Order: sequence, then structure tokens, then C-alpha cells
Amino acid sequence: MASVYYFLSDIFQALKGTNTTVLTEKDVPGTDLTGKWIIITGGNNGIGFEAAKSFAVWGANLILGCREPPEWEQHPTAAIKECKDIAQTHGHSSTIEFWPLDMADFESVEAFAQRWLTSGHALDILCNNAGIAAAHLSAKTKDGFHPVHQVFYNPLDYVFSKA
Repeated sequence: MASVYYFLSDIFQALKGTNTTVLTEKDVPGTDLTGKWIIITGGNNGIGFEAAKSFAVWGANLILGCREPPEWEQHPTAAIKECKDIAQTHGHSSTIEFWPLDMADFESVEAFAQRWLTSGHALDILCNNAGIAAAHLSAKTKDGFHPVHQVFYNPLDYVFSKA
């Protein structure tokens, strides 16, 4: 009996988070981000890509920090092209670039952070969006951590806090 309760509870919890509402410009009005610098981790797919497109409409300068994706994911260069097209369509000449960043590799995170710190730009918005699907419990990054923990720990916060 208890297992049926937990099963139904899990279904209820899953459905509770389901929301099919589509937000429009009326619900979430745009803003002018011309001249602002934004880093989006994992900005080549999903929510990160949607955020990148919105920021491009609003004129922001974007750095998409992304890993080299598997075949089935959109490559960051395609995301950059689309974001540049969107920015130009809306009359912006924003800087929009892909910088390699693998959050499951501290060496990559450190290189990305150092590149940013030497760029001379102020960081206006950090959109920590990178994520990873569940990995086997025995999986480890080259740094010795479980991939999910290392990616979601947001190593960029750690590196930038040292600056």
C-alpha cells in the first residue's frame, strides 16, 4: 500500500511543476541591454539558447560558454550565427561569440575565466545555465568528481570569486 502512495505522490509532484503557459512580450517586456556583457553557460541549446536569443533581441554582447557538444545537440557556432542574425534584424551590432567551456573540466573553466578576466569587459549578467543529465554513480570527471556535482556546482562562481 505504501508503494502505491509513493507512486501517486511522485506523479502528483511531477504534474505540479508542469505549466504549459506561453509567456509573451506583454507578460515579460523586453529591455535595452545595449552595451551590456552577458556570459551564458550552455547557451547553445534549450533554455540557455532561448535566453541568448532574447538577450540578442535586446542588444546585449554575448559570450556563449559551451562544451564541444555531442552530435545530437546544436553546435555553438550555429547558435552564434542565429543570435547574430537576430541582433542585426533588431538593429544591433552586438559582439556575440562562442568560447569553449567544459564545466566538467576545471582546467577548461580556469582558461575560460582567465580569458574573460583579461578581456577588460565588465560582467553585467552571468547566466549559469550549463547542465548535465544524470550520470552513472561511478562516473568521475578528470578532476575526480561526479560529473553532475561538478557541473552544477558552478565552478565559474568559484573562479570569479578569486579575482
